[in-house]
Amino acid sequence: MMENSKIVAFRLGTEEYGVPIHQVVSIERMQTPTKIPKVPKHVRGVLDIRQQVIPIADLRTYLMETEGSDGDETRIIVIDVEGRSMGLVVDEAKDVLDIDPDHIQAVDLNGAASESMLGIARHEDRLIILLSLAKLLNELDPAGILQEIQQAAEAGELNLEDEEPQEETSPTSEEEPQAHIEAEQH
Repeated sequence: MMENSKIVAFRLGTEEYGVPIHQVVSIERMQTPTKIPKVPKHVRGVLDIRQQVIPIADLRTYLMETEGSDGDETRIIVIDVEGRSMGLVVDEAKDVLDIDPDHIQAVDLNGAASESMLGIARHEDRLIILLSLAKLLNELDPAGILQEIQQAAEAGELNLEDEEPQEETSPTSEEEPQAHIEAEQH
């Protein structure tokens, strides 16, 4: 089902989700994005992360259909799928796990978010909803508007100068996501 059994596990509300680690670029502390007018409710705006303008989508709003409040554990998981980048706001990035493909069960549900579900993984006493980032990106940005905004910003056509100065991310954000998550657990 997944070509790589290593996932980044994260929390939305009380539920755990997982995405393939090879599509995760970094895990960043929450910052205040620059708002973009007239975009869907789940789009928080854009951020300049490591000299790249990244559209930011709140998975709590999109998948859970609730307004999440940002706290100390809130993170942005920066993903790249076939050259398309996006930051996903989650309540907490938990850890990196090796998932045995035999412990993944397909789920047959109908609904908007069900298209992006790969299945449910059992890991020890946890159930983790596995997401297809390619399908999720298409759901979050079906018309490609966020990618157009990102491309305009990179081409210098979009001015983000009015953005408030952002806090520096922790030194561990430069490391692989696994190292960053492990450092936060200790």
